[in-house]
Amino acid sequence: MLETLQKVYSLETAAKRPNYAVLKYIFANILLVAAPIFLDHPQILTGTIVNLILIYIAVNFRRNALLPAVFLPSLAALAKGVLFGPFTIYLAIFAPFIWIANAIFIMAIRYFLMKNWRWIFTFGAGAILKAAFLFSVTLILMQFIKIPSVFLQAMGILQLGTALMAGVIYICANKARLFISEK
Repeated sequence: MLETLQKVYSLETAAKRPNYAVLKYIFANILLVAAPIFLDHPQILTGTIVNLILIYIAVNFRRNALLPAVFLPSLAALAKGVLFGPFTIYLAIFAPFIWIANAIFIMAIRYFLMKNWRWIFTFGAGAILKAAFLFSVTLILMQFIKIPSVFLQAMGILQLGTALMAGVIYICANKARLFISEK
């Protein structure tokens, strides 16, 4: 009887509990889809939330876990048609470039962190690279297929602003988390 109680007491159940890293990852990807679908506007709020989640995934996950983050936000926005209303057809044209921009953002963050840059510079550089890429593509598309000029602001300064705000929020949230965990 004592031996049975000891086995029951020492039974390893960790494998049966959910892996919290997996749950965090699933939740982050659900948010990447939910933000563009449920937050119609303002785009500055939606973009900041999406970029914040992209930063979270870039910092906390690796390899194949990075891929859904590249595609999910723009696919969700395209499915909902929320970003530009009557200009949603242009979002379909921009989707591959948004995917590349998200990949640039994530990989830039990971690269600069690997080089031990401070977070503020890492997130700032990633934001600049993402926004510069999208702004450049928009300029080119305006020349060749007459994309409306409203996209210059949306794919330039707005992208830069939302990515920078997301970086600042991530840094502040991380400092708050560290402060709370010290107590």
